[in-house]
Amino acid sequence: MRGLATPVADRFGGTALDATQLMWLTLSAEEAYRDEDVTERDVVAVIMCILQESSAYMFANDGTSSHLTPAQQDFIRWSLSMRHDRLGRDSASVGLFQQQPYIPGRTWGWGTIATCMRAEPSTRAFVSELLKVEDRATKPLTKVIQEVQRSNFPDAYAKWEPTGWELLSSMQEPGWRPWVDLPLASRALRRWDRGEDVRELQGVLGLDHDGKFGRKTRDAVKELQLALGVPSTGVVDAVTSVAFLQLSRGKLPGSLVFGS
Repeated sequence: MRGLATPVADRFGGTALDATQLMWLTLSAEEAYRDEDVTERDVVAVIMCILQESSAYMFANDGTSSHLTPAQQDFIRWSLSMRHDRLGRDSASVGLFQQQPYIPGRTWGWGTIATCMRAEPSTRAFVSELLKVEDRATKPLTKVIQEVQRSNFPDAYAKWEPTGWELLSSMQEPGWRPWVDLPLASRALRRWDRGEDVRELQGVLGLDHDGKFGRKTRDAVKELQLALGVPSTGVVDAVTSVAFLQLSRGKLPGSLVFGS
């Protein structure tokens, strides 16, 4: 399943970001801010890490890495059935942070494939380790991130700091609208429905615009509903439409990023 297929939305710190990237960065920043110990600097670290590791796209793994056993390759291919924007093959890395999930034959991991491929739990896992970094308030952000990620390119995160601060500042502005609104359809949309309103919905979800509400459309809607915190029914009802509209306008209750 693909992400939101929309044009470049804006530039931040000289970096062009499209609607899909802004969606993932916004969800991750909001999730990070739910922890009362997290500072603005920590949120910028989240943004920097995601931009460096995945360019703010949700990565699945095609299971072709030679560093994995055949059983591990088959296991990580489960990620292909989950909502994703891009394909990677760096060992068993998946998701926005390129986290290594638990796989057969390993006793460590950031979580399950499913949690590593969702913005909220993967952000929580990253932030949990970030808060353990000694003197994180005074160390250069690129070094703070490196203590969590243990990257082979420890200084690569630094170039994203201007983008991180500018993007965070934009998120805190009233009326922040990082991506397109979900169409407020005149009817609830569900599997087997057909029509122009289904075609419009598929365009927002980044799916083929065939106007037929099939399995892929239903699964993409369910993933969106999970991200919005509404019942994951696969039916685009008024609750789902309004929740998406509120999120795109920065008005979700309890949001610390958007100051609602």
